[in-house]
Parts: sequence; C-alpha cells; structure tokens
Amino acid sequence: MLWALTTQAQYQLRPVTVTNTQQQTLIGSLRFYDSERSPTTIELVPQGSTDVKTIPAAEVQLLRIDNGPTYRGLTLVVPYYKVEPILPSESIIDHTDTTSVLAEQLLDSPLVQLYRFADSRLKTRYVLVKNDSVVLLHNIELQVNRRNGLYSYNEPVFRRELKATLTECPTLNTDRVQYTEKSLITLLSEYLRFCRVMPTQQIVKKAFDSPIVDIGMSGYFLGRVDNFSVSSYMATVQLLLPKRFHNVFVMLDVGRVRYNWEPYSYSNPMLGLFAGRYFGRGAFQAKVYSGITNATGFLDTGVGLSYRKLISVEGRYPVVSLAINGFRTPMSPFLAVRVLVPLSKGHRVQLQR
Repeated sequence: MLWALTTQAQYQLRPVTVTNTQQQTLIGSLRFYDSERSPTTIELVPQGSTDVKTIPAAEVQLLRIDNGPTYRGLTLVVPYYKVEPILPSESIIDHTDTTSVLAEQLLDSPLVQLYRFADSRLKTRYVLVKNDSVVLLHNIELQVNRRNGLYSYNEPVFRRELKATLTECPTLNTDRVQYTEKSLITLLSEYLRFCRVMPTQQIVKKAFDSPIVDIGMSGYFLGRVDNFSVSSYMATVQLLLPKRFHNVFVMLDVGRVRYNWEPYSYSNPMLGLFAGRYFGRGAFQAKVYSGITNATGFLDTGVGLSYRKLISVEGRYPVVSLAINGFRTPMSPFLAVRVLVPLSKGHRVQLQR
C-alpha cells in the first residue's frame, strides 16, 4: 500500500499539437496528468527530442490532444466566495485571483465557444467566449446567518450574463438554464440554431471520458481455521470512473457465501458494495478497495494485483467487524480471484493505449 501511494502522480504520454501565443505550432508528446485541478503549466516533449519543456498556460493559445480533448489558455480574474456563513451586511467575496489556466473546450462554433476549468478549490467554472470577449460565468452559492438561522443563498448570475452576451437572440430563455455542462450546451445549441449558425464541432465525450462498465465473476475463500472455512461465489459489476485514467472504481458483488463448520454447513445470500482505486500505469496494477457487506460489515478491505483491471488476485480482511469482536475470532485473510469482461467500448479503447 505504501508503494501504491507513491505512484499517484501518474501521467500518459499523449501526442499533441500546441499553438502558442506567438502563433507558433509545436508538435510532440504531452505528459497528461488527469488531475482534478486545471493545469497552469504543461510538460511537452517536442517531436525529435527527449527533453521535457515546461510551458506556462499563459503562453498557450490552443492545445489539441490527438483523439482527445482540446484546451485553450485563458487568463481570468476569478472571484472566490466565502465558505463560512456570512452576515447579510458582509462582503460575499473572500478573495480574487488573476490566473492563467488551460480550460477544456466543450462546444466549438464560429460564433461562440464554451469552456470549463476547475479552480483552486476544485470547483467547476464555465467560460463563454464570443468573438474576442471572454466571459467567466458566475454562480454564487453561500450560507447566510440571519435572525439566528442559517440559510442557503444562491444567485445564478450566469443567466443574466448569458442573456447579455447572446444579444442577437433577445427571446432566448435563460431563466431555467442550470450551471452544468449539459444544460449550458443545450442552451447554446438552441441559440446557434435560432441564429442560423450551426456549430462546426460540438465536443462529444470520448469513450475514455465516460464511465466504463465491466462484469464477471469472483470467488472468495477463507482457509480452514479450527474446522471452520468459508467460500463464496459472486457475480461482479465494476464501474471505472473517468478521472485518474479510469483508475477509480465502484464495485458491486452479488452471490452466496457458504460456511462450513464441521459437521454443519449452511449458506446465505451476500451483497457487497466497494469503492477503491488502481495504482500504476502498466498492464499490471496494484489495487486497494474497501466497502460494506451484509456478511462481514463495514470496512471489508482488500488489496491485490490486477492485469488490465480485468483479472485480479486479492486478499481481503474485515477490519472493523474483527476489531469490534476484539480480534477474538481467529481468522486469516480471505483470498479472492476476480475475472471480468468489458461491456463498454471505452475499456477496449483504453487497453489499446
């Protein structure tokens, strides 16, 4: 587990084309870190070189990843609203940062483009670019202390900002648009159709940006201790989440567990829900997960080694249930074997990389 924790700074080498602010084009390989926070620099290995060149986001105009997303360098004045509850008379702004980030392009057209980035608090922000105007869309969410009560306050300023920016369509209804990618893209698509300007490219989430579903079987075995042994067979569903190169997962086990305590034996249904992550960048990866089952309770924790996230050998130990029991019940770790097959095309795309 200590080894796994030291390998979290993972990256992929992805072929890219970078246009800088001097209109120069650079081709090479990007060290792509699938981080939660939007990058302020990039690490580029130029074509024909082995040296890593660090480029600030302020010097990047456009970054295109082959068969992947497109990013634009934007310099923005970003207000951060207060996190702690405020009084009605207090300022809502905690501080303001001027920062350069690489924002991911969500929609592209000759008239407008939509981008998103994650600020220093890991909060998603959206940016509308129209002609030469860059509009940071604001959505204010606060907690307010008033009359000895705590109230949630939300001011969807972005609706007025959209209305003011998209002036060619005064009848465009922005009153119900939400501060989400799907809702903003839907509104802008309506705007483009109404103005008879169709988007030349609307970014569709690639397979590797979507959750990946795998299904299969698993078996758990507990070595015999004082004439007592346990075995179980499960149907397994694994959901690989998009971030961190699909290394974060949620897993569901459904099956039966059989207890053998000579001369008796019996079986019960078993249901387990787990969350965890894979570590490493090769075909073989370490994995750590923990969750809850109806048989062993909370924090049933496992570690193991997997091949391409599809075949794994694992050891599991019900930490909390044994701790509550004072570790009086002798028990060795469960040994598990898991075999999965991909349902999603995204896993096949991932395996080809």
